[in-house]
Amino acid sequence: MDVTTIKTISSLVKNKRTRDRASELIKYAFAHHPTCGLFRGHVYSVKGWWVCKGCALTYPTAIFSFLFWGIIRIDLELGLSIVFVTGVFSFIGLIGLIPRKIAFVKRIFLGFFAGTYFHSLFLTADLLILVLGLIIFSFILMFFSLIRYSEMKGICNSCIYEGDWETCEGFFAMKKALFKHTVFESEYSSPPEPGRIKET
Repeated sequence: MDVTTIKTISSLVKNKRTRDRASELIKYAFAHHPTCGLFRGHVYSVKGWWVCKGCALTYPTAIFSFLFWGIIRIDLELGLSIVFVTGVFSFIGLIGLIPRKIAFVKRIFLGFFAGTYFHSLFLTADLLILVLGLIIFSFILMFFSLIRYSEMKGICNSCIYEGDWETCEGFFAMKKALFKHTVFESEYSSPPEPGRIKET
């Protein structure tokens, strides 16, 4: 990294506007949903910070399972069996066959699936299998993400904004934070008719 790049980064960090904008954006970085009433059941909101409920359970479970299997030293065969079982239940949950009242169950299965999957990859101690495994996991993640996107889009299409995220008030706060202190700030000075969405 050259001196010019270091000076540029340093000036950005010291810039109050940059810090202010970053502090606003980070509040929505883990929301993964619009912040309107239709998605209040999908996110936690604490003092202006928004966190996706699913991810708040899935990621810690994945980390826990990865470390737990390493501590008790399960073998590859058992690891792959757990990957298969948790993968099946994760798929069943994501296609909506697990009731929403116990939706946390599918997140636990998904977390155990991811953690055990990666643990099993490392157990192979083979670079080629590791690379292929990462590629396969990327496709699995993309498939799961498409299912979640389809669910979210369906909810948004039933809204009065009819899925138009450009004018939706659910994304307004995020966009306001994103364009703060930029030439586009004036376009997000006031919300698009706020309060029209009823909380559920």
